[in-house]
Amino acid sequence: SAQGAVALARASARTRVWAVLTPEQRTAADVLRTAREQRMEERRERMEERRERMGERRDERRGRRGRAEGRRGRGRD
Repeated sequence: SAQGAVALARASARTRVWAVLTPEQRTAADVLRTAREQRMEERRERMEERRERMGERRDERRGRRGRAEGRRGRGRD
């Protein structure tokens, strides 16, 4: 409920501000918004790449640990 009220207030404020902007200001705002969205998408992509690399490293560590444990266990029976 509170989140909905905040979203509604944000949209209302944006509409009121947008109504008083000149065409040039609206164009500039659109350019800034597009640039911000592109930066956010690039950050998401970089974060996803980092997560994948970290997962690969974790899997590699687990693999080495498993092989080392397997060698240690031999000959003790």
